Amino acid sequence: GALQQNPSQRGVLRLARLAGLDVDHDKNGQAITADGKRLIRVQEFLKEGDPRAAQVFETIGYYLAYAIALALPVYRMQHVVLFGRCTKAQGGEIIAASAQRNLAVIISDLVAQGVYPADLPTVDIRLVSEDDYAALFGKELSDKYQGNFAARYGQAVGALYVAAQKSAQPLSFNDGLSDEELEQYYKGS
Repeated sequence: GALQQNPSQRGVLRLARLAGLDVDHDKNGQAITADGKRLIRVQEFLKEGDPRAAQVFETIGYYLAYAIALALPVYRMQHVVLFGRCTKAQGGEIIAASAQRNLAVIISDLVAQGVYPADLPTVDIRLVSEDDYAALFGKELSDKYQGNFAARYGQAVGALYVAAQKSAQPLSFNDGLSDEELEQYYKGS
């Protein structure tokens, strides 16, 4: 969807180019052809202290805040979990902080304008990593999905949540799912 174009790897690379960061060459001038490596290059610029790279991740957080603000009256979420390549290391910390800060301002403005009701829940935006998921669900499951279990699980849970909201049927897994059930539910997602 359209949201994927902005708070994502694609968005980071687009903004980095607009900011004048050379994401197509490594430090030695060698061509970079894979987007994942280009993202790593942007993260290297950030680690080196380039303010343009920091602004890229700050802007991604702003985009994310706006997306959350648009969805909040419908889904009334209280927690947003961020994970994936763009949220690694300092870039992720900037994205989460920017999103949290900007979301508060956006919601406050919309409530003050009478666009949104004052009783919207406060949203907590958190970073999680594959290591967090591995600690929760087991390293074996993380390894089985080649370190991509967080992304697969997160997408599946998000899809289930949206489906439940649309059907107005609450999801209930009683005491939760076993590792085997979890793997079966999300196999191929």
